[in-house]
Amino acid sequence: MPNQSSPSNLPDSRKRIVPVRIPDSPPPSIVLLHGTLSGPWVFRSLVRELHRHGYQAYPLSYGHFGTADLSLCVRDVAHQIRRQLPGSQEFIIIGHSLGGLIGLRLARHPDFQSRISGLIGLGAAYLGVPPHPWWNMKRYLLPLLGPAFHQLVRHRPQPPQLPDTPIFSVVSPTDQVVPGWSSRLGDITEVDKVKHSHLPRCNVEVLDIIHRIVRNT
Repeated sequence: MPNQSSPSNLPDSRKRIVPVRIPDSPPPSIVLLHGTLSGPWVFRSLVRELHRHGYQAYPLSYGHFGTADLSLCVRDVAHQIRRQLPGSQEFIIIGHSLGGLIGLRLARHPDFQSRISGLIGLGAAYLGVPPHPWWNMKRYLLPLLGPAFHQLVRHRPQPPQLPDTPIFSVVSPTDQVVPGWSSRLGDITEVDKVKHSHLPRCNVEVLDIIHRIVRNT
């Protein structure tokens, strides 16, 4: 059964952030990956909370706002991680939408398998998304949006090759962008009445998951 949770940190929310105890050893850094046609700004609220709790956050911009070929997106993110987090430093990946799929691929990357202590997907398109009817009507516009849109479409999604990295997913039944068959992997936390674009604002749920990852490492 998924964890049931009410929406948190939406514009009209007055909920207090649940304090997270930072362990004596340095906590892992947090790499944040946005979705398609998006950018690091979607994590503004979450980054503030991460800093407040003592975590170093790295909200990355990659792949021409997440529209480039998926393999190029992975290489772009990998290059930035090597530059900003050199050595063997461990880190947690938080991925919204396409960012969850990029995180899943990084968790299988031989350079990062032993360094990623957890992957948190927020409405993550782990298995892609179904084709939408309006895509056919706007087929002349889609090439301008980049290859990622085409590559994300899955008519018959296949089970992913899962890494050893612990996977956590924050999902919403009202997500109209990424369906549950794509976003539900690993340990599930369900939030009610949170649309897809607001999932990066679920600070309470994300911080709780980070605390669980840190506690178990």
